[in-house]
Amino acid sequence: MTSGGSGSWRRALGFPLAVLLAATGFAWAPTTAHAVTEPQLQVQLDQLNVSGSDPDDTVKITATVTNASADPVYGVQAILWRSRDPIRDPATLRKAAAAEAGWGSRMSATPDHYRLVTRSTEPFAPGAKIELQLKATLGDLGFDTTGAAYAFGVQVLGTSDQSSNYSVAGQIRTFVSLPGDAVPLTSAVLLSTTPTKVVDGLFRSEALSAELTGRLDALLSAAARPGHSWLIDPELLDEVRDQADGYQVLSDGKTVPGTGATIAAGWLARYQQLDRAWGGRTLYANPDVVGAAAADDPAVLSRAKSVGESVLGLSDLPLVVVPNGLTLDQTTVEYLAGLDDAAVLARNSNSTQVLTPTTGGPTVVSVAGALATAEDSSELETRLLSLAATVVAGNSGQLRLISSTAELAKDEASRPDWVEPRSLAALLASAKSGSPELVEQPSQTLLPDDFARLAQVQRDFATYQEVAPNAAIVDQQSPAVARLSASAWVQDPQGRNDLLRALGDRVGPRVLADGIELHASSRFVMSSRTNEFPITVTNELADQIQVIVRVVSDNPQRLNVPPSKVFTIDPGQSQTVNIRPEASSNGVMTATASLVTASGHRITGGTRIVIEVTDLGMVAWIIVVISGVVLVGATAFRIRQVRRRNAAAERTTEPESTE
Repeated sequence: MTSGGSGSWRRALGFPLAVLLAATGFAWAPTTAHAVTEPQLQVQLDQLNVSGSDPDDTVKITATVTNASADPVYGVQAILWRSRDPIRDPATLRKAAAAEAGWGSRMSATPDHYRLVTRSTEPFAPGAKIELQLKATLGDLGFDTTGAAYAFGVQVLGTSDQSSNYSVAGQIRTFVSLPGDAVPLTSAVLLSTTPTKVVDGLFRSEALSAELTGRLDALLSAAARPGHSWLIDPELLDEVRDQADGYQVLSDGKTVPGTGATIAAGWLARYQQLDRAWGGRTLYANPDVVGAAAADDPAVLSRAKSVGESVLGLSDLPLVVVPNGLTLDQTTVEYLAGLDDAAVLARNSNSTQVLTPTTGGPTVVSVAGALATAEDSSELETRLLSLAATVVAGNSGQLRLISSTAELAKDEASRPDWVEPRSLAALLASAKSGSPELVEQPSQTLLPDDFARLAQVQRDFATYQEVAPNAAIVDQQSPAVARLSASAWVQDPQGRNDLLRALGDRVGPRVLADGIELHASSRFVMSSRTNEFPITVTNELADQIQVIVRVVSDNPQRLNVPPSKVFTIDPGQSQTVNIRPEASSNGVMTATASLVTASGHRITGGTRIVIEVTDLGMVAWIIVVISGVVLVGATAFRIRQVRRRNAAAERTTEPESTE
């Protein structure tokens, strides 16, 4: 890799440097006590050519050395560096690429291996540039093993103070690959995108059309080339099919006709021509299985699997799980344990072999990854590292996952004649029993709160289904929730929020509260213990609804109001139902009327009602009864008085006796 001066190489200076300096006429002196600015040079790799694999074949390197600093550098000299240890496994290559290993040494200062740029008293001035070429035979380098890669490069030495205190001012670190037998190579093109579908026929943007004419257009063309495998996300296929027969798009809060139906139909026709023997499918929407495992949410996996299986025309393709960042950990392996018929991709596996765990679960397939390189590594250095990764894969072969045009270009640039195309199916068929060695790596995932929101969306769908059981949208719950689990949202949280908002506008609580209206008089008067009062409900939704009117009294001991029965209202229609309050005393009381589902879930806000109870009919009957009692009592008393008076009168009018 190209870089400036680095202390990581000083461990290798020691005796070889003393030999070098002696050979070039410089004397070694101990380091002075005062601080000296380390020289900095840029070294750019221009070419690296290997003529063959025999000991007499040569490795020729061309590089450009530039002093991009503000200070001159003295005694500039370049020499080949190499490690004679063959690299034959990904773990060792990973360490070498990250410069974690300090092995290796500079070569002897022969004319082919060494170049003196300036002497110790001559400055290599700021802005100065020189191209140099060095070479060595494979025998001189000690590169004698095929089917391996070797660390190789150039070190440029110099000093900033015209002393003999030489240090590495710049360097190139790269790799020479010596192929042996042909290496099986599986280049799998991933056809997937960030979800834009809200529900059937409705999309949150036209982003898919842009993808189908850009990135996905190039990837589909690559998938159709001989020797290339491909993976299709069922969610993408679902979206393309939906757009191909016409669709609507959300725009500034409105719904407008989509413009990409022809684009979708054309892409779909080309997809249908792909060779299915070289294909595979992923879980629906490529869910964040690592995050779901950490959140202990098994529904994410089961939902994605079942929804994916419902997408027609994919059941014959092998199932491949693609974790976010292609990073796998043991928790996720256990989370995926039920997928015995599937494979899972992992970039952090040290094994080149496809392995099926003896304890069950998906087959683990190692994926060629972007190994650690310096930030200023050139395209050539990246390609040489990719070739090294391919050659160390050996007979086990290599899988490259291609999901962007940049990855596609790198794949095309790193397909030498010593690789042999192998299909995805053949790669999976090569699996052996064993447990992969996973290198612990951090991985970005969705947050626990993101998975918790899935439960709220499910509750919203369930409530809408209760209100409108015959609505077509209720059958789309599982796909809609599965799209919200996509690992693509890790890099696009705002897009996920937009999709959540769009779903809420279709099935959320606000939709029901705004789309169903309850109308009732603000005051009722009851003239008896039980009365009937009308309440009208209007359905402004596009679906038929089934609801109940529930009235809750503030004082249920004095006023009880039974709920209505379930009644049905068609879209755009109104219906009036009668409620029958039951009062136990007179007075003014309040109650709240609202609409609920059959299970009692409230779906509208409350409407306040004042109910006045006078009960006049009962009072009248009481007066009649009391009046009757008084009348009967007075009549009986009068009769008794009359009888007493008549008896007294009889006693005072008796006839006189005769003699």
